[in-house]
Formats: sequence, structure tokens, C-alpha cells
Amino acid sequence: MGQASAAEPGLIAFQATRNSKAVAGRVGFSPFLGLEFGVSSYAGKFTNAGDPEKSATIVMFDAAYQHGPFVLNGEYGRSNIVGPGILRKSLAPPAVNPNDPLTIAALSDYVAQTSPGQDGFYIESGYSFFRGLFRNRELFDEGAYVMPVVRLKRFVVTGRSRIFI
Repeated sequence: MGQASAAEPGLIAFQATRNSKAVAGRVGFSPFLGLEFGVSSYAGKFTNAGDPEKSATIVMFDAAYQHGPFVLNGEYGRSNIVGPGILRKSLAPPAVNPNDPLTIAALSDYVAQTSPGQDGFYIESGYSFFRGLFRNRELFDEGAYVMPVVRLKRFVVTGRSRIFI
């Protein structure tokens, strides 16, 4: 729920009213024409008025390759959300007996867990057809074409995995 809330336009407005600006950026590298690698990041706070602060950090790695009509794109991303009220993977801390090392170890494992986040990737490929077919039409730009795309994506939310093709 935290990441979904962070993406809502109304909640992003709270950042400005609370003087909590987000920082985002991307660095790209293109060793030759048609190939590009990049890394981007976002770090910012999102909080409803009157609630304790919550923050989100997102890191993305991407690559794109184009050779003539063939295109291959991919991206991997990882996010983490922290703050009061953000549930961990375990809903409640384990009971601790100070005389039992196993319960102390269980509490240590609980504290070490990260808050929920998402990580995932996609890889997609496409091939453009009919370049120039629409050139003399008023409804299309000069470079219009048709490109079927195949995409494989996977994301994990708090230990649950989904794969889409």
C-alpha cells in the first residue's frame, strides 16, 4: 500500500507542503550508437498530513539496444519503503525469553528484516514493420511504423512472485 500511495498525485502534493523534497536522477552511458546503459534512483518521503514520516527509495538499472528495425530493452528495479506503520514480512515480533538463545535469535532475525518493497525486471523485444507505409497520411507522423512487442516481466512484492509474458 505504501508504494501505491506514493504514486498517487494527491499524496505527492504533501511532499511540497511538508518541505520534504524528493531527489531523483539518472546517469546513462552509450558506448556506441544504438546501445545505452543507465542507472537511476529516487529517494523521497511521502506522508499524509499528521502521520509520521515514511520514505521510499527506488533504484533502477536499464539497457536498450537498437539495430535497424530490431529493438531490445530491459530494466531491473528495487524499491524499499520505511517508516512507522509499514509492516515487515513478519506481522508481529516473536515472543522473547531472555534465558532462551533461540528466542533471542528469532528477535534478531525479525529486527534485521527489511520493510516491504518490490523488485522486478522486464525484457522486451520488438521489430518494426511497414516503415514509410503511412508517410502520405495526414493522421500519422513522417516516421510512423508498426512494431509488435513481446515482453517478459517478473516482480516480487514482500516474498510473493509473479511472472508475466
